[in-house]
Amino acid sequence: MQKTFWDGLKQQYQFHSTPTLELIAGFIIANKCKRVFEASCGTGYFIKILRDAGYGDKFLGTDYCDCFIESASQNNPKDVFAKIDLSEKIPLKDNKFDACVVHHGIDYVYPYRNAFKELKRLSSKFVIITLWQKFSDENSIRFNKECGWNVNIYKADEWYQALKEAGYKIIVDAEVDEWNDAYGKNVYNHLFILQKI
Repeated sequence: MQKTFWDGLKQQYQFHSTPTLELIAGFIIANKCKRVFEASCGTGYFIKILRDAGYGDKFLGTDYCDCFIESASQNNPKDVFAKIDLSEKIPLKDNKFDACVVHHGIDYVYPYRNAFKELKRLSSKFVIITLWQKFSDENSIRFNKECGWNVNIYKADEWYQALKEAGYKIIVDAEVDEWNDAYGKNVYNHLFILQKI
C-alpha cells in the first residue's frame, strides 16, 4: 500500500485530543454501549478517553494507515487494532457493535455512501461521525498525492440525502469549533450522532 504523509511522523496520543471525544465517550457510556468499533482510530486516543471514563467493555480500533495502527497498538497494548478501509466491504458480522465511531475520518472517504451502509450494518444502535471540514455548496473531492489520501469537503444536501438513504435518524447534528490541535490551530468539528431506523 502507498505510504502516506503520516508514515513519516512520530505519532503520539495528543494528536487527536479533543473535548468532542470526551463528549462522545460520555454518550457511549450513558447509553450502555458494550461493544465499540472505531474507524480512523489515529494514535488510539479515543480508547484512552473511554477507558479513563470507566469503559471496560469490548473495543476494536481500525485505521487505513499502517503507522496509526502501529502507534495505537503501542499506546494501548491491551486493546485490539486492525487495518480497515471504510470505502470497502468491512469483513465483520452484522450488528457486531453497539456503536461505531468515525472521528475526523469520513472526510477522507469518497464515495462515502458505502461507509454509511457498512457502519450501519456493523452497529446495533448508534453511528457517531465528526467532520473537520465545513459543508460547501459543492463537493470538493481531491486526492492529495503528496499525502496519499483524499481530503474532501462535502456538499450538505448530498450528505443529508445519503444519511436518509442509508436509513439513519439524526439524534445530534451540532457544529463545535473548540479544539486547538498539536500545532495550535483551531479545528472545526461537526458532530453527528445517528441511530438506525
